[in-house]
Amino acid sequence: MASTLWTYLPSTPGGPLDVDRKFCDRLARETDERSLVERLVVPIRSGKAWSVRAGQLCRIIVIEGPQVADFNCWILPYRLTEFDVHDVLNIFQVTGLTNDKYFMKASPAKTGDFFEFFAEIDLLCAISTCPGGDLSVPLWGPDAGDPLSVCRPLGVEVYEPAAELLRGWTSPSPSDYRGNHGMARPETA
Repeated sequence: MASTLWTYLPSTPGGPLDVDRKFCDRLARETDERSLVERLVVPIRSGKAWSVRAGQLCRIIVIEGPQVADFNCWILPYRLTEFDVHDVLNIFQVTGLTNDKYFMKASPAKTGDFFEFFAEIDLLCAISTCPGGDLSVPLWGPDAGDPLSVCRPLGVEVYEPAAELLRGWTSPSPSDYRGNHGMARPETA
């Protein structure tokens, strides 16, 4: 069963979460109209970084069975430190809260499953293959064990779509973000 992320995003026409569904569906559907730019494998309990240019597609792929990925991306150049790492997007992970208690379940991902996105701006992307593997082995508590046997590599592919698929699309202008997450600074006396 295939689904798209924008199926789940509530949005208002013209709002910040509004997407051009026809454009996104065309990019997802026309996979023969793209060329592979880069392919890499991220080994178990490791990480890699790569660039994705505006207008390209990036795909993170389950290549040998379920494995959780910790994904992050950043607007270039690369002058980053450990302070530039923010909360990750956990790809292929099932997690949540029940009665205010955090839980994780084993990843349901299967070989061939993928997470794909379209880069509207130049990005530096990075993933690490979660040291907990597919999270089927408890990481804490009385049944905790070493999950090495459920750790697997992940694949990454970057694609250039055919120019005609991008006709009419332009990269958005830089945000006017000025810090403080949109909150006004308090006035001081």
